[in-house]
Amino acid sequence: MSQILEIIEEPGPDLSHNKAFVYLWFYPAATFRFLLKHPLWGRVQALLILGACCSALKRMAGWTFVNLSGSVLENLLKYVLLAIGIFASYLLFCWLLKRCSTLFGKRFEIAHFKLLLAYALLPTIVALLLLLPKLFLFGASLFTPEKELTRGDIPWLELSVYAMEFVLFIWSALILVRGLQVLLKLPAVKALLILVISLGLTMLLLLPLLFLLSQNWSYIFL
Repeated sequence: MSQILEIIEEPGPDLSHNKAFVYLWFYPAATFRFLLKHPLWGRVQALLILGACCSALKRMAGWTFVNLSGSVLENLLKYVLLAIGIFASYLLFCWLLKRCSTLFGKRFEIAHFKLLLAYALLPTIVALLLLLPKLFLFGASLFTPEKELTRGDIPWLELSVYAMEFVLFIWSALILVRGLQVLLKLPAVKALLILVISLGLTMLLLLPLLFLLSQNWSYIFL
């Protein structure tokens, strides 16, 4: 608690919870100081759920082993299960962030790491809008394993979409690193190290599930 008090006593711009969605993109440190001082835990949970839902939709459009040729009910069930799995991976990731931060003598509640992740997901949520040009490029084949360009005459658009996705992903990671710096009072290198270790462990623990999904979705319905 004393560490949190040290953080929230630092000055920052005149912020509100609604302004935080804009300020976070350009002033993440000041925004996180405000959010840690005035947390809205219900909004944190809602952002995590929204992030999981958006990520699930993007994964279903991006993974080549996802086939949505089944019935509407089957496809909906696949989406719901994937969104639940992604949400669970967020919780696992936050728990690992909490555990890894103890390596540097920092102890905070998992709720604080959930707050950092929830708001760091904003660029990822915005990236959902990039599905629109993808639908223009791939048409209905976007949600099938054999994705075929329907507009091959404009390859620059496809490259631009993937470039923007990459930029938004990096931006999201940088926001999270900045949030870890603010919360843990650590330099950027150590905050980045905590992020990389936690993300690596999360992926390692999820590899068996990803392997099962890559083999066949049908086991879900057996």
